[in-house]
Amino acid sequence: MLWLAIALKNPVLKAFCLAGLAHLLLDFPFHHDDAHMQFWPFTDWRFESPVSYWDSAHYGNIISVFEGAGLMTLAVYLWHIHKNPAIRFLVCVLAPSLFLMHVFYMIAFRGI
Repeated sequence: MLWLAIALKNPVLKAFCLAGLAHLLLDFPFHHDDAHMQFWPFTDWRFESPVSYWDSAHYGNIISVFEGAGLMTLAVYLWHIHKNPAIRFLVCVLAPSLFLMHVFYMIAFRGI
C-alpha cells in the first residue's frame, strides 16, 4: 500500500502507511511475553525480545521513561513544524493528555 501512496503522490495515505510501518518496526523489539506473530501466516514464530515496553521484569520501567520522553519530543517537533493554530491547539491538548495517561499507566501497572 505504501507503493500505491507513493505512486499516487497521496501524502495522507503515505503518512498512514509510514506510521503503520514505524509501529511494526518498533513493536518488534519491545515485546517479550506478549510478542506477536509478525510473519503470520507464513510462520507462527514469535520473536520474544529481552526487553518489554511495559513489563518491569524485562526493563519496562526503563523503556517507559524513554517512551514518555520520545512522546514529548515529538510533540515539541510537531509544534515547531506546524504554524496552524488549530493543529497547535491539538498538540497542546493531546500531547499532555497522552503523557499523563502514560504516567498513570506507569504508576498503576508497572509499580513505578
